[in-house]
Amino acid sequence: RGSGAIDDETAAARAMAMLVEAGHRKLGVLSLAVSRKKPTGPLTLPHVGETRYETTALRIKGYLAAAASVGLRPEDIPAFQTDKSEESAVAGVDWLMGLPSPPTAIAAMSDVNGMVAISRLKALGYRVPDDVSVVGFDGVPEAAYAAPPNSTIAQPAEEKGVAAVEMLLGARPMTNLLLDAQPIVRGSIAPRSD
Repeated sequence: RGSGAIDDETAAARAMAMLVEAGHRKLGVLSLAVSRKKPTGPLTLPHVGETRYETTALRIKGYLAAAASVGLRPEDIPAFQTDKSEESAVAGVDWLMGLPSPPTAIAAMSDVNGMVAISRLKALGYRVPDDVSVVGFDGVPEAAYAAPPNSTIAQPAEEKGVAAVEMLLGARPMTNLLLDAQPIVRGSIAPRSD
């Protein structure tokens, strides 16, 4: 069987690079699931490589690689595991912003979490992106209509579909095909100098 997928590690590194290149050094992560046993709550990033969820593990590796390029260690980046619910993303934002040294930027592993983060930050009295920047992941159309529009990594949905159909019809060999995901910078990221 073949499939068309993105290089999650490289794509996540691009997402985090948008934040570190804007000068952010206090970063937080809203993660996808790492464990079924503990569906939501704070995570320790140095140990996430133990997850059986490959997408999550690859995205965290990408985030950590981009953060390491500016001297940050995994222990420097607080993370919260979400379970695809709005409630867990809200809990994650509340936890991150309640830390003694809250992040100035949040990398969300999905655009849904990114949009929830923007909304919750505003409800808590933060200005996005002036106080806290946010980047999502996936490139869902709704992200462009968040207020402010959510920066993201866009998955090539059309290209993935075409590759899958071509493989099914025999027009392309059944292989694992890695597709490129593109950063889209919108209004949810602002420069930081502290």
